Amino acid sequence: MKIDGELRKNRLRKLDDFLEKHKADIYLTTLVHEIYYFTGAEVEGHYIYCRDKEILFTSKIYEEDAKKNSLSEILIVAEKDYTSELKELLIEFSTRKCLISDQERVQTLNLAKKSKLRVKTANTASLRVIKDEVELKSIKKAYEIIEKAIFDSLKQVKEGISELELKAEIAYLVRKYGGSDDSFNHIVAFGKNSSLPHAKSSNKKLKFGDLILIDAGAKYKGYCSDITRCFLFGKDNKEIREKYESLVKAKQAAVERLEEGISLSAVDEAARKKLEDYGLDKYFTHGLGHGLGLEIHEEPAISRISKANLQSGMVFTIEPGIYFEGKFGLRTEDGYTFDKKPIKLSKFPDEILVI
Repeated sequence: MKIDGELRKNRLRKLDDFLEKHKADIYLTTLVHEIYYFTGAEVEGHYIYCRDKEILFTSKIYEEDAKKNSLSEILIVAEKDYTSELKELLIEFSTRKCLISDQERVQTLNLAKKSKLRVKTANTASLRVIKDEVELKSIKKAYEIIEKAIFDSLKQVKEGISELELKAEIAYLVRKYGGSDDSFNHIVAFGKNSSLPHAKSSNKKLKFGDLILIDAGAKYKGYCSDITRCFLFGKDNKEIREKYESLVKAKQAAVERLEEGISLSAVDEAARKKLEDYGLDKYFTHGLGHGLGLEIHEEPAISRISKANLQSGMVFTIEPGIYFEGKFGLRTEDGYTFDKKPIKLSKFPDEILVI
């Protein structure tokens, strides 16, 4: 991912504004996705930013990668003792107010405090809630990869294949088609196993007439995709088809509510009201969606308790689901971005397919 030029300036400008808002002098992070976002290097280390200095501090293991990819003003590689050399570096900033992500490890906070930094935590993930053109391009490519992987994996579906075998096939195809990794631990669930929203794939074998639920995503240049579809193996099932069609309508009802500035809790409510029309709302037991980017779950959350409003440049999922304990579960999920109107990132057919 190239983030040089004006794009990088924009990201650092956002960081400057964030520091000013929180009355802080320095930003410190060890979170790899944040280091990547600001420097272009996907390495472990410590990124230190203030208006008069920018440093990426890392170890010998990551030296070559950092030299090749980091756009940080200063790159320092620990020579012998990483911790003691880092402490020595941080003392240079002692007594200044340091902003650290609320996702950071306790060790990072403790080290900053020992270096006499005045530590304040904040939700730094909000810096990435509006995606730029490079991020959108990567997310769209991640969707192309996962959809092709799922579609082609269906060619291997036959009676007796296990959930884990189908999951492994999808993972293989993600990499074959250019993905660097799965964006999360995929869910492949057959029959009754699908009634668990976060089902763990097992050695359960596929039987004729089973429902198949696939929830999967690919990573491309650090960015995630996430899609869920259900399939029927060998024969149609009227009950499942009708309930799934109700889910698709709930998803559509939510999409129709997407407009600049709308409360995301209202978008969640639109899906629930549509399911209520079919007597299915009580089976929808989780939030409607989540933000998508360098992390598989990031801002904004779309749920009953969401405080956020929709803004252009956000990327998120919409994924209503209904679950019937001991019987089956259904979910349909697509990715969207918003630019004056909703733009669907997924191309996979909405309807439940018989394979």
